Amino acid sequence: MAEAHEAVAFSFAVGPGGFNVDLRYDVFKDWYFSCLRSWRLSCHRTLNSLHNFLYPGHPIRGLICCGAIPALYFKGYDPSFGVITWLEEHIFRRYFQSKNATILACVTFAAGAYICVIQIRQYTLKALFSYHGWMYQKHGQSVGLMPKLWMGLVKLFVGRNPSLYSCQSVLPTLPLPSLDDTLQRYLRTVRPLYNDEEYQRVEKLANEFKQTIGRKLQRYLWFKWFFSSNYITDWWEKFVYLRGRSPIMVNSNFYCLDAVFDRSTMKQTARAANIVYAAFKYRTELELQQMKPLMIQNLIPLCSSQYERQFNTVRIPGKEMDRIVHYPDSHHIAVYHKGRWYQAFMYHKGKLLKPCELQIQLDEIIRDETLPADGEEHLAALTAGDRTLWATTRETFFSTGCNRLSLKAIEKAAFVLILEDAEFEIGRADAPVCGHMAEYILSEDIIVLGYDENGNTRGIPRFNALRPIKLEWCIPDADSGHFNLTYEASMTRLFRNGRTETVRSCSIESSTWVKAMEDPMISNVERIRLLRIACDYHQQQYRDAMSGKGIDRHLFCLYVISKYLNLVSPFLQQVLQEPWKLSTSQVIPQTSCIGNQFELNRVSDLLRHSVAECGFIEALTFTLCSCPDVAEKFGKNIENIPAVHIANPKTQDFQIGRTSLLPGLLKTIANNQGTALPIQLFEVSDVILKDSTRETGCRNERRLCAIFYNKTPGFETIHGLLDRIMTLVKVPYNENRTNDKGYYLNNQCEGKIHFVFDLK
Repeated sequence: MAEAHEAVAFSFAVGPGGFNVDLRYDVFKDWYFSCLRSWRLSCHRTLNSLHNFLYPGHPIRGLICCGAIPALYFKGYDPSFGVITWLEEHIFRRYFQSKNATILACVTFAAGAYICVIQIRQYTLKALFSYHGWMYQKHGQSVGLMPKLWMGLVKLFVGRNPSLYSCQSVLPTLPLPSLDDTLQRYLRTVRPLYNDEEYQRVEKLANEFKQTIGRKLQRYLWFKWFFSSNYITDWWEKFVYLRGRSPIMVNSNFYCLDAVFDRSTMKQTARAANIVYAAFKYRTELELQQMKPLMIQNLIPLCSSQYERQFNTVRIPGKEMDRIVHYPDSHHIAVYHKGRWYQAFMYHKGKLLKPCELQIQLDEIIRDETLPADGEEHLAALTAGDRTLWATTRETFFSTGCNRLSLKAIEKAAFVLILEDAEFEIGRADAPVCGHMAEYILSEDIIVLGYDENGNTRGIPRFNALRPIKLEWCIPDADSGHFNLTYEASMTRLFRNGRTETVRSCSIESSTWVKAMEDPMISNVERIRLLRIACDYHQQQYRDAMSGKGIDRHLFCLYVISKYLNLVSPFLQQVLQEPWKLSTSQVIPQTSCIGNQFELNRVSDLLRHSVAECGFIEALTFTLCSCPDVAEKFGKNIENIPAVHIANPKTQDFQIGRTSLLPGLLKTIANNQGTALPIQLFEVSDVILKDSTRETGCRNERRLCAIFYNKTPGFETIHGLLDRIMTLVKVPYNENRTNDKGYYLNNQCEGKIHFVFDLK
């Protein structure tokens, strides 16, 4: 592997012959491009901050306002009702000439007025998003007047095209529940856990707490709520996560599952190169805030604050409390292979390396036969133990010399890549933010990047990238027979900096249903009724938790304040000492176990992704249609069309299987005439055709249909889309004189895929 001195830009030595200075201009050049990239990133962050500050407005509208008001003022109209004149006479004329003072006064008024309007819109949206009545609307019931009015106001005030963090300023603050409500809900949740005598004791403690120090703690917590964006998040992170001394690998770390059954390549370094490249593309979109925030029904934004620390972030151990360090940028990753640690660079001359260039670095690491240093193979085990022990060890052995430099290289890495060939036993959990990242990376790897016929990454290396540097080290199910507290997490990302809240799954309703299931005297009808009651109450608990009406986080904050004030509360001690013997984390998402993806579906996904990037919206239309849809409306005879007819159609709208995707898209456009032009739709789906050679008498064909609807023909748009698709499938086209259906693409795809373009 490359030696460490290869990355040194300047060396200085003194010998018998005098001074010896060695400059490496190639390293200086890399340093220059690295600084240039960091500067560009800082500019993007500044512009994004301005855009987020003015959301739901836009900086361009602000500039228009700053230009329109001076123009009106010089035309003799004063839209400020005298404010511009006052600013000019009392402030700007002291330092500037008359004309310049007038312009500055107009611009100052315009900017101030625009910012005031933006602030009014932000506070209005914050008040609108504080309403959560829509969450309690039952499915299947008609929407009431209040939710309809609320949705109309939100659509009126919300801005267009928000960036990832634009909506942070309009998210409401997590509400602080009243002390009486929290205590009442708490007592209701613990009722199934205790007998009558124990429950009376807990109820007495709760009443004593409310009548003694409870009100005082609630007042202090109210001040905390008033002066913070979220009264829970900072304390929860500090006291629950960072002060926790237990190993974090099995208690706090997140992970994602790969597409297990999709074996796109059997080469480990090729797959790793694509994954790393896709991860850095995802990081770039995060840094430039090109991603859209998650929104419920494309209307209600969720908090995006947790996205920032997915990369370039490390948890530094401390003897009493850890700390989280987030670096603004990182140009390398740390790679672990067979007990050895490496530093692999991801940029060359300020540009991200291509997957084929990354694979060269990883292949070099795989081929390296250097033995690990003494103790290097087990270094990572230090982070999997007690946090205090790891902090002491880090301070003793990793604070100086090469150990410090190597550890810094790992901690400042964008992330760590493990190259292993062993199989591991895994469990699963759910984390929305890292799940979003995994979906992006896997879709880029499987659908966009892909591999060549040998299983390697696609592309040709542009240059010889920096070689990886080897880091140096110097190392001396059973039934318990009773009910238990059950922890289930619910998100609170409807509020700014919201994270999670506890849902107590064990309730009076759920315990009643469990007892009914064990009682042979109770009928199944009664059991089903009790189950529905328990499910309804559980959903109610979830809605309350998502709306800021949780129990445990409120009590936790009251406990923290009691510690600050040195107050002892038997009730709070009772609450925090109650054991959580079962944790179900968040709801397991719906999953599907499928085999290897069919080649035709892989190409279809590739086309969907590419056409959507061109600005077309995917539509889904009915497979069945009427005879006029595919015949008379296109000037054809139904007898000459190889359509499959339904033997006993229920309606005239569904008489035959569609032979083209075009009629369905035309119907979609006809039903959306009020939409702003242009309308660009596409569909990738199957059509049904007669085929006497098949046992069923028919066959399916996969078709792609794209339609452009505007006041002008838009031939250039369709032509550009066609060129993009033909370039994407990487096959030249030949004009087939024997086929009047369009252009025939020579087959070069695995799976015998045949393309015919029909231009109408």
